[in-house]
Amino acid sequence: EEFLYQEAHLLDEYRWREWLELLTEDIRYRIPTLEVRETADGAGERYRSEGLYLHYWDWDRRFLELRVRQFETGLNWSLIPRPVVQRMVTNIWIERADRADEVIAHSKIHVLQVRYGDKEDHWFARRVDRVRRVNGVWKLAERMVILASAVLPHTLDIFL
Repeated sequence: EEFLYQEAHLLDEYRWREWLELLTEDIRYRIPTLEVRETADGAGERYRSEGLYLHYWDWDRRFLELRVRQFETGLNWSLIPRPVVQRMVTNIWIERADRADEVIAHSKIHVLQVRYGDKEDHWFARRVDRVRRVNGVWKLAERMVILASAVLPHTLDIFL
């Protein structure tokens, strides 16, 4: 829990370099797409991308580092002016992983992003994280962010 709270604080404070230190070298960060399809009986059916289907993000450490460098240029339109961001991490429960040095952390998140002082975007999701102990320190080895909505409220330009 403490690891997830620390991570949220670093991201809220735009401390991306410190956040990168919380990631393993083999990190995989995924946000799969979500669609609602009409079924024959007229009910909506939720469909989540898996395998070869599309993801909003399916990034490794190299791509995450490139994204941080892009943010740091000060030229990213989505960060001018810099929005206020507050993350809430809740409903955390931990389960054992296959490896002795890892755990699976399940959580729910609500991210509020306020632009220009009055434009609010809300992101709701559940996350499944693989957290690994590396040299005595917990690090994020894998993250799956499962968005609650099939429609994005804004450009997906923040780490969830």
